[in-house]
Amino acid sequence: MGPYSITIKITTPEDAPSSAPVDIKFIFINSRTLFIQWGLIPLSDRNGIIIYYEVLVTTKEETYTYKTCDRNITIDSLQPSTTYNVSVAAFTNGRGPFSEPISITMPDDVPSGIPQSLSITSATATGLNISWNPPSEEDRNGDINGYIINVTNTDTLITTQFTTGNNDFSVNDLEPDTTYSLSVAARNANGTGPFTLPILIKTNQSAPSRPRRLRATAISPSSILLGWEPPANPNGEITAYHISITDEETGNVVIQETSNLTYVIITDLTPNNTYRCHVAAATTSMGPDSEYVFFNTEEDIPSASPSSVMSTVINSTAITVSWSPLNQSTTNGVIRHYKVSITNAVTGSEEILTTTNPNLTIAMLTPFTQYRVRVAAFTIGNGPYSNPITVVTAEDGTISTVAGSEQEEGTIAASVLAGLFGLILCLILCLLLLCCLCMSRRRRKRENDSNEYESTNNKMYINEYDPDNEMKELSPQNQNKKKASKKATTLSVNTSRPADYEYDTVTSPKEALINFEGNEGSSMMEVNLYFTDESSDEEEIKKK
Repeated sequence: MGPYSITIKITTPEDAPSSAPVDIKFIFINSRTLFIQWGLIPLSDRNGIIIYYEVLVTTKEETYTYKTCDRNITIDSLQPSTTYNVSVAAFTNGRGPFSEPISITMPDDVPSGIPQSLSITSATATGLNISWNPPSEEDRNGDINGYIINVTNTDTLITTQFTTGNNDFSVNDLEPDTTYSLSVAARNANGTGPFTLPILIKTNQSAPSRPRRLRATAISPSSILLGWEPPANPNGEITAYHISITDEETGNVVIQETSNLTYVIITDLTPNNTYRCHVAAATTSMGPDSEYVFFNTEEDIPSASPSSVMSTVINSTAITVSWSPLNQSTTNGVIRHYKVSITNAVTGSEEILTTTNPNLTIAMLTPFTQYRVRVAAFTIGNGPYSNPITVVTAEDGTISTVAGSEQEEGTIAASVLAGLFGLILCLILCLLLLCCLCMSRRRRKRENDSNEYESTNNKMYINEYDPDNEMKELSPQNQNKKKASKKATTLSVNTSRPADYEYDTVTSPKEALINFEGNEGSSMMEVNLYFTDESSDEEEIKKK
């Protein structure tokens, strides 16, 4: 064999790698990020210079292709808890075969999606029923094992959290007529996902609590002012307050009234009466009654006059008037006394008398005179007078009875008692008159004693004139008066006083009456002395 020719170098063209990268490995960066690396293709299988690698990531539904010049790659935006098939191929002037895919399941993560279709299925005054659907499957990031519900009171901003394993929930113990904010989040083994956007819902109204601090103030005998404070928990819009007034004595509800305000004036009540009252508030339903408050209306003047007014004539100057007390419903207060009006029908003069009793004896009237009598009751003022009755007093020395309104049993007994009373009164007046007469006679006797005459040597003088004017001695025939029952003696007296005056002493069976008779300017006067002595003939004649 001959020698070889000169050696020449010939390079064949590149071709696609004939095998795939080997020894593929991966590392989870997190539940959404994956780090993948691989080894070199054997040199004999490279078939050229490897320009880059292609990484194929597939799921059941989708396929993703990534390119890299390195023998590793970081892939993010993957879905937690999702299984991916990963394979790698080298590229020279063409792509070589992909490696056998390896299955990689991303780790679980908190749900990335929110529950769907959150809605309110029903609402009451104190509760709400809500429901929702789970997050979309790709957002669950694992098995959903529960839900978190946040309920926030928009007035107080207090949030209450509830948990459930179902797709619906009932929220209870809420405040009536209150707006709440609700949101829901899904939860898996890794934690809680995002909450839904909140929805607002207002609970229904309910019965309010009782009104507070009820108070009553009397403003007239027949009206009061009621006031109160709104309920602490209105539980809605107060549409009205309902007031109830009960008569404490009868137990009957006498007034029921409504008011849109927190006060009301109650009228048409009975004066001087005890009532109890309460108030209830209402929204869409009635709330409980407030505490009872008791009050008394003010007194008023009586609304009626005494009935059955009648009179009894006791004597010519006195009558008795009697009547029946007022009914309780017309007294309007405490009867402090009665006023009796008696009018003289002849003169028209009126006199008002008072008494605390249902009868009155009126004395010192004019005999046989017509009177008109009326009666009224007095509380804080006069009530109306009764219709007048007419009565005529008796004539002197007679007793009669005149009935005003109606004749009743016992009138005769009253007349007898009144007559006895008048008789006793007359006896007392007679005794007083007799005492006065005796005192008057004694006083006149003392006056005469001070003016008695002085007698000396059978001569008499008149002290109050001139003692020098001597009276002449008594005539002898007038010295003996032992058996005379009635004699007359004439004396002559010198005096310068006029003789036309008469001087009368107090007369009595044993006293003399001296008459001075004469003409003006006469120096003589005649004195007639009359002595009466019926008890003894031996008694000496007294000279006065």
